[in-house]
Amino acid sequence: MRHHLILDLETLGTSDNGVILSVGALLYFPKDESGHPKTQTSFTKTWKLNAKEQIQKYNRSVNKDTLDWWKSQGEAAKKVLNPSSNDLTVQEFFSEFYSWLAEYGYEPSMKSTWLEGTILQRGTIDHAMLANLAYDLEGTSENFYKVLSWKKVRDIRTIIDMINTGLYDDANVYSVPCDESVRNYTDGQFSSWWKYLDDFKERENLVAHDAVSDCIIQLQSLKVLEFC
Repeated sequence: MRHHLILDLETLGTSDNGVILSVGALLYFPKDESGHPKTQTSFTKTWKLNAKEQIQKYNRSVNKDTLDWWKSQGEAAKKVLNPSSNDLTVQEFFSEFYSWLAEYGYEPSMKSTWLEGTILQRGTIDHAMLANLAYDLEGTSENFYKVLSWKKVRDIRTIIDMINTGLYDDANVYSVPCDESVRNYTDGQFSSWWKYLDDFKERENLVAHDAVSDCIIQLQSLKVLEFC
């Protein structure tokens, strides 16, 4: 059985050494051992990291524009800015992250067969930031890449952009590869795509700019586009 892993980070910067506020992850199991779809198909987890430690111990950066952007968001989203006694150190985060993957049967030696062949996330910067954080902790990113190879990184926005270039059937008619119920949000160029995702987010009571909520939204994108 092979899996999709979706990751999303909430951060205080857009460079690879920016402070990471939280990490959301979603494991998606498309089929069970017999090849049939499972009733329970996804599992989620959130880790909130200690921002102060990252700044003081690892000299990770805070971007003023990003901080100002956070201050303009809703109260639910801004909660991630509040420090707490439960915030994880960098070492605690990676230990818990790797243990969480192991709970579902992952071992580094299985990386070529256990994952579907992609780590699906919104923007490759997330993967680079995690690799950089691992480097800060260990002086190398080697162990991180053994678990999450850069070869498997895929960007959902790129998938959508490629679809936007136009897909045509045998009759040279533009075809949108998604469920019929979503077609009223499209005009052949996905101009209302984000409206569809906003509606989904509201219907599922998801929080804007929350790491796990964004993972769930990304999985919905992939399902609608029949990517998984």
